[in-house]
Amino acid sequence: MPTALLPSSAAPFAPRCPPSVILSTSIELWLTETLKRVCKVKGPLKNVKQHTKRLKEILSLPTAIWTLCSVMFPKVPKALDVGLQYQTIHIEAYVVYVDMAYANAVAFKLTSETINTLVKFHLEVYSVYARLSTWEWSAKENQLRKLQEQFIRDVNKFIFYTDALALEGLEEDGAGELLGGRSDLAKAMVKSLFIPLQSPHPEPLWVLQGQ
Repeated sequence: MPTALLPSSAAPFAPRCPPSVILSTSIELWLTETLKRVCKVKGPLKNVKQHTKRLKEILSLPTAIWTLCSVMFPKVPKALDVGLQYQTIHIEAYVVYVDMAYANAVAFKLTSETINTLVKFHLEVYSVYARLSTWEWSAKENQLRKLQEQFIRDVNKFIFYTDALALEGLEEDGAGELLGGRSDLAKAMVKSLFIPLQSPHPEPLWVLQGQ
């Protein structure tokens, strides 16, 4: 989905705002059933306007935080001989855009807490391992710093897109989990943010042999 179609709240570092919701003139039955199931305040759901209002309200709740996936990361750099220790980071996000009229898509933006957790892991664990597990060259620290800066940019502008049917995972408080394999896709996309440190090829050693 082109970034230009997303609301301003989807931009990097932008504060959270109510999501933009665009529904088709023909409402899907599953959406009606989902809204009836999760909405505590019962009311009519007979037209597009009522569906749009109800969906926007529940996705705007402070509790409307979705778990996209859970990723297992090492607690300490693997290059340190302290035994294998792992931590599970839950990748949480909120809905910024729903389009069931033209794109049949929903867009999620990472919460600031998840962003901060990932940035901390990249700096304190991932980057340290990259530094310890590669040989030394003159531009190594500069290249590592650029990777850290790029990660911060990428994780802040990260938007996860999936089909609108994912909203079937909606719960009463507006939160939810991705179903039907969507979580695996989200996990792969999060892992792709971690770009490896590429060391240059060592210069060849010339051995002088006596005659």
